Amino acid sequence: MKKTKSRTAKRIAASKLAFLRTVEAVIAIGLMFIFLAAMTPVPQSSVNRDVIHSLSVLEHDNAFRNCVLSDADCVYDYVDPFIPDKYAYNITISSDPNYMLDSLPKDKYISSDSVLIAGNSTFYNATVVRVYYWVR
Repeated sequence: MKKTKSRTAKRIAASKLAFLRTVEAVIAIGLMFIFLAAMTPVPQSSVNRDVIHSLSVLEHDNAFRNCVLSDADCVYDYVDPFIPDKYAYNITISSDPNYMLDSLPKDKYISSDSVLIAGNSTFYNATVVRVYYWVR
């Protein structure tokens, strides 16, 4: 009788130990997933993509093309409805695709989008319209 009690006690102790090791492994896996989730970079907001789509719509508008080619301030009138109110923005028009505006805020995360206007139906005049935008 003593042997069966000691065998039963050993089995119970072994199953308790196995259960505790299983719980320990589950906790370790859970902590690993929490750590990985905390360390994974968060993507930028999708509001920035709205501006990109708006410029692709505007590049097919002949009135916008003519406005860009005339170097007028009317470009702001075309772009302004597409920029959400929580963003401030600035626009550059240049024939140099590498031109960069110097007077941008240094303490903000600035996004930019550009579109190349090659000209209109009568002549070729490659011009880059670049919109810089940031959260106010």
